[in-house]
Amino acid sequence: MNLIKAAFDAFFIDDRSAGSLLLNRNNNNPVFSNDGMMCTSMVYDILSAYSPSKNVANTLRTLVRGGKIVTDDLLLNKLKAARLVSANNDLTTIGYCKAIELLPLNEQLEILKLSKVAIELSGSQPIGGIEKEAANYHSKQGSIAIFNEGRVFKDAIKACIAQNLSRFESLGVHPNWFNKTKIDNPEIYPIRIRTFYTGLIINALGIEKIDDQLAEHRRLTIDTFNSSFNDMATQDILKGFETIWSLEPQLKDSLEDIEKIIHGMKIRGFRETVSNFTEEGFSLGSWPDLVIYDPSTKTMALSEVKYKRDKLRCNQIYFYLNCYPKVSNVFSEYRIEVPVYIQQGD
Repeated sequence: MNLIKAAFDAFFIDDRSAGSLLLNRNNNNPVFSNDGMMCTSMVYDILSAYSPSKNVANTLRTLVRGGKIVTDDLLLNKLKAARLVSANNDLTTIGYCKAIELLPLNEQLEILKLSKVAIELSGSQPIGGIEKEAANYHSKQGSIAIFNEGRVFKDAIKACIAQNLSRFESLGVHPNWFNKTKIDNPEIYPIRIRTFYTGLIINALGIEKIDDQLAEHRRLTIDTFNSSFNDMATQDILKGFETIWSLEPQLKDSLEDIEKIIHGMKIRGFRETVSNFTEEGFSLGSWPDLVIYDPSTKTMALSEVKYKRDKLRCNQIYFYLNCYPKVSNVFSEYRIEVPVYIQQGD
């Protein structure tokens, strides 16, 4: 990450491209092309993680607060090349999210029209793990809370593939070396094949333009997934989860809780939520920490848990602005929860 920051800072400050310093970790393609324009691969990933220099940060804050850009043409052109500012000198989608990230939490919530909810927890504040404590809090209140940042929905894609592996294999779109893996390493083959098709379904390239052949492969894969997933009852989905957990135990969650979440969302809502991952850009956002089902009101909610002095990150802001509206019919509320620790005897 230090290399990325150094390369970006050099790019914004100097009159040169930083392409030689920033390489795509997957295939060594430069993130910046020779003319200084940014390639689409990894744009959101890298910009989300980038901590901008003072002059870049100040410019982004000014724009998101409604001010006008006061900067030299060189920096302005670099902001455009980095896809943070549009040709009309407005913030782009990623630029808007990045600019909000640079603000204090209260100002973030004001712009996003979100409110924060204090939840009272007993004891001292831990160094880490407040998300699990928040999940336990909701469980004690009678709700079902799963803490895995939305992974349950991506894992549902794997569960579908696990239960319908032969249908996906018959597409023949996976690389030939998978067949060799099936013979030489049969124990890891199911993991690799599921990972491959899951990546193709959610388009791990994000906004990357893909060639016609890969686009057709992806279309076939998504059609197969949709038809397979829509035929699966709740128990079939749960069996799929058990299958992937048998080989990837680090992914294991409570099967009972997942069943209750599916029940709370209703199978149609669960399918719709999972199917959103097939849409362009949906996987770029970072899901909130908790998925919560309240049986007393039969409502679903999403919760991002933050320390008092913490703030929303760029990809979390992207999710709220661009992904949450697509699932708001299932999740009636998106909230920011801030634990307040109460010492015994207070």
